[in-house]
Amino acid sequence: MRISGDLTRALLDVNRSLRQSEATRRNNLAADRLDVAGEIALRQEFQQAARSYLNSIFSFSYTLERTELAQDELTQHITYLTRAAGQIDRLVSLYTVANSRTLRLARQGDFSAARNNFRFEEQQRSKAIQHMLDDASIKFTELLAQISTLQIAANDEMIRTETADQKRVQKISYGVLAAVAIVSILAALTTVTRTIIRPIRRVPASILNAGKNSAGTTTDEARQDEIGDILRAVENFGQGIQQRQRADQEKTARQLDEQSQAVTELSRGLKRLSEGDLTARIEVDLPAAYAELRDNFNHTLETLGDTITQIATASGSMKNSAAEISHGSEDLSQRTESQAATLEQTAAALDQITASVRSAANNARSVEGTMQNASADAVTNREVVENAMAAMGEIKKSSGHISQIITVIDDIAFQTNLLALNAGVEAARAGEAGRGFAVVASEVRALAQRSSDAAMEIKTLISNSSQQVDEGAKLVDQAGVALQTIVAQVSEISGLVSGIAEGASEQSLGLGEINTGMIQLDQVTQQNAALVEQSASTSRLLNSDAMRLAELVSHFQVEQQINLRSVA
Repeated sequence: MRISGDLTRALLDVNRSLRQSEATRRNNLAADRLDVAGEIALRQEFQQAARSYLNSIFSFSYTLERTELAQDELTQHITYLTRAAGQIDRLVSLYTVANSRTLRLARQGDFSAARNNFRFEEQQRSKAIQHMLDDASIKFTELLAQISTLQIAANDEMIRTETADQKRVQKISYGVLAAVAIVSILAALTTVTRTIIRPIRRVPASILNAGKNSAGTTTDEARQDEIGDILRAVENFGQGIQQRQRADQEKTARQLDEQSQAVTELSRGLKRLSEGDLTARIEVDLPAAYAELRDNFNHTLETLGDTITQIATASGSMKNSAAEISHGSEDLSQRTESQAATLEQTAAALDQITASVRSAANNARSVEGTMQNASADAVTNREVVENAMAAMGEIKKSSGHISQIITVIDDIAFQTNLLALNAGVEAARAGEAGRGFAVVASEVRALAQRSSDAAMEIKTLISNSSQQVDEGAKLVDQAGVALQTIVAQVSEISGLVSGIAEGASEQSLGLGEINTGMIQLDQVTQQNAALVEQSASTSRLLNSDAMRLAELVSHFQVEQQINLRSVA
């Protein structure tokens, strides 16, 4: 059968895709590598192969039920294959959920948990699927062997039926011969005597002639003794037997004709009934012995026709509803799978965004700490500038005191110069006696002049230093103002960075909660996908049963104007 070949190929495809998916996932997990798109593609290929295998099982069971070999011996195997298909579909859904959980853990970077889930859950689901596939393959092989056995038994039964008919004809022939022999022996026993030998020898011939409907008589029949009476009695007995045989033959012929007519009409009606024609009726008149059988047959067909009509109407409605449910479940299953895949990708992208926001928050906190250190340094520098300004003031004040001292020194030098001048005048008046005193006075005057010049230079230097100190004080003052502005701006920037850090932290927490919600939503979506897949499997089983029922009903023809073929 072509369907059995398709079923075998589908089983090989399921085993191949399942092993390939497991090998790829095992290698990726061993290398801490993640290939979401590739593994999802392998999983979808496995799901498609599993659907093809289940559809092949349904097609094989449906086709087998329509053949002449659909006997009670095959019912258990067909029922097991159908139930096994439903269990395999459910296990595939559970395997899909376990696979999605493994991919989600690997996408989160927890490869250790992903390997554990792969080892303790996903592989367990895979082994359960493999076990069910092996059992189904064994049952399928047994079913094929049983089909072959039933075919051979059917051929042997046909041969035995023909042989039994031949033996039955032989037995009937032997029975007729035996009955004739018994009648002959009984007739002979009634005429036998122990004293007459020759007449006894003629009696069997007379009896045989009577049994053979012979018209002649023997010479011994004219005898007036007991032998003649016996022979005449035998002749009369033979004639009576012949009359009774003719009457029995006529009665048997009539009964056979009536029975043959009833059997023929009943056989014709049963043949049409076996072909699914429920409009077959026995309309001819049958003998009274078979009239009740005709009426019961016709009434049975009417009741069966009404029942099949109601079943056809209900099966048509059930088929349409099951087809709509199956189509809707298939669409919902595909949309749920697409939604689950999209949700997985969204969860992965959101996880990356959460990591980026968390990194930005950490960087903002680092910048906030740096700005706080810069603000503290600016405050410290402002204090240094204030101290420098105070030192400049002290230097300026000291320069004023030095200028006053220099002024006093300049006045002393001027007074000394006047005194030396007066001393020189007095020495000149003294003449020769005051010459030495005049020299001293001249030296003192020169010394006073140098002191006055030195004081003037120092005063000039002090004046210049005071001007530079004033300019330095102004610059320090400006630096202080600039530092105050910098401190204010740094404080403002630090506040802004702190706000950014707080906002980034809040965003990180919010995204973390959103990511947690997405993970939970992903889990729920995977569970929904599994439930939808189970619902789709159940709807496919229901649709297959409805199609089988409609196909069975379509073989019947009823009197009502209902096209049962359209129901199928």
